[in-house]
Order: sequence, then structure tokens, then C-alpha cells
Amino acid sequence: MNIFQFEPTPIAEWRKLVLEGQKSAGFELAESVENYVVITLDAYTTKTELSSNVIAVDFLKNIHVHSIRNMQTLRAVGDHCLILAGLFPDRAKRKNVSAEYFKHIGENAYYILSFSHAQKLDHSLFYQLFDNFADLVAILKAMRVCTQENILH
Repeated sequence: MNIFQFEPTPIAEWRKLVLEGQKSAGFELAESVENYVVITLDAYTTKTELSSNVIAVDFLKNIHVHSIRNMQTLRAVGDHCLILAGLFPDRAKRKNVSAEYFKHIGENAYYILSFSHAQKLDHSLFYQLFDNFADLVAILKAMRVCTQENILH
């Protein structure tokens, strides 16, 4: 019996994991939020370094969204915080910050983006990411547990 069941593409693999995480955590994401999370997870699998900068500094430097660069940095802050809070919660301890650090900064980054005047930005999506941040973290944590259980069994 093969314990590993591979999907045909990395996106399909992430989608499967996100769906398992939703089921395990007892949440159902809106399709647009689910798609965003899947694409974000896929994008960060190629990056070997997650947030070597102090996240709060990046957040504060870009809190006033005056340019595309500010918007991209705030989005990256929100994405990093989501991934770190959900998939790597022990990073908070190593960075000497509270467990809520990534949650609060990530939520606020998405909240600011949801009300920014930036064009070509799906404001409602970023509001949903802000509003569901705690649920998203729970889903990512559930994904870790599901994956670990599949490996052990």
C-alpha cells in the first residue's frame, strides 16, 4: 500500500491539503479565499526564506498604501504571517514574540489592503482574508496535523 497519494500538479496537491484542512478544522472557505490560499501556498513553496526581516517593520513602513510597492509589501506581510501562524507556529517562539504576533499583523495587513485606494485590487477578497484570518490559521494547522497523521499511518 502506498501511503503517498500524489496529485497531478502542485496546485492540485495544495488544493487537496486545503480541503482536508477545512474538513478537519470544521470550516468552509469561500471559493475566492480558498483559491487565494492555494495559490499563496504554491507560490511560497519555491521560497526557501520566509520573512527574514522583522515583519512589524515591513508592516509599519508600508502602512500607508501610496504605491504598488507598498501594496505588494503589505500583501507579502499578510501572506507571510498567515503561513507562519498556520504552518510554522513555533517560529514565534524563536523570534521571541507572542503566538498572536503573526495573527495580529497579518490581519491588519489584509485589513488595510481591503480599504486601500489601490486599483486592480480585490478589496472584498482582502476583507475576507482579514475577517477569516483565525479560521485560515486553524485550517493550515489542521493541514499540518492531517499530513503528519498520513505519514505516520
